[in-house]
Amino acid sequence: MTAHETVAILSFPDSEQVAPRSSPLGRVTRAFENVARYRRNSRTPEYMRALVSGVFPGAELIEANGNVLPQRIASANHIVLAWPDAIGHGWTPIERIVFRSKHPHASVSALSGRRRSVPLTRRTLLAFRLRRAAERLWVGEIAAAAALLLAAPFLVVWDLAKGRR
Repeated sequence: MTAHETVAILSFPDSEQVAPRSSPLGRVTRAFENVARYRRNSRTPEYMRALVSGVFPGAELIEANGNVLPQRIASANHIVLAWPDAIGHGWTPIERIVFRSKHPHASVSALSGRRRSVPLTRRTLLAFRLRRAAERLWVGEIAAAAALLLAAPFLVVWDLAKGRR
């Protein structure tokens, strides 16, 4: 693809700073947000710019700081969403604009900070959105904790029956 056919969109939702919360519940929520941000392991803006330039040389880079140019998206033949993390956390509003504004025959792909390129369709986006929700809601951790709580009494009885204390 030539340079004028490819547009790469960069956005860094983790760089937005939120004011500290003073209530106890707010501090706990903030702690969970910090852990989630750490687990995402987002790449830096400089790294993502270099990655896009290396994988799509000559692509037009658009920094989407809250807004994306729908007219530029509409004229592109290929649109690359440069996700700084593995699953595009925080990109849903931009994805909606891109899919609403793009030319019907334009292709859309995501380039993650892990150097993975994935073609995006409405179906693959749904799968990524479900993964984002599972990560945001800590579904895996909650399921593991529930399983441990359910199994713990049986394990204690098992140990007592075997004579271990």
